[in-house]
This record gives sequence, C-alpha cells and structure tokens, in this order.
Amino acid sequence: MPTGRVAGESDRQVHLAPLPAGVDGPVRLVAFCGLVIQPGTVDVVEGMSGMPCTVCLLRSPGPANTAAPAP
Repeated sequence: MPTGRVAGESDRQVHLAPLPAGVDGPVRLVAFCGLVIQPGTVDVVEGMSGMPCTVCLLRSPGPANTAAPAP
C-alpha cells in the first residue's frame, strides 16, 4: 500500500469491466469505476464473487429485466 502497509484480503476488490466483443487475446480493460487494467495483471473470476468495487456496481448496467409483465 502507499502507506507501507501490506495489503491484506480485506483490501482486495472485484472490479467489473466490459469485455470487448471478438477479442480472444489479452487486452487492456477499463473498469466501470475508471480503473485501467493491464493485460496479465489481474485474475478473472466467473460470476459474482469477492468484495465488489462499490463504484463499479453503481456504474455498471444492471441485469436485463426478466420479470414477467404484470397481468
């Protein structure tokens, strides 16, 4: 950490970033919070797991509304 403190598990966050269509190799990503993610510097997780970045959650598009219409 910038203060000299060692980063612990509580400091880790999961950022959300859109994946460009049609790209199959390493690519620079920009998370919804603005964090630039260089190829090979992060672990990719499937689905939602870990401590989410609050700004990424607030700025990311929500899931498609799949609720049935009201009768």
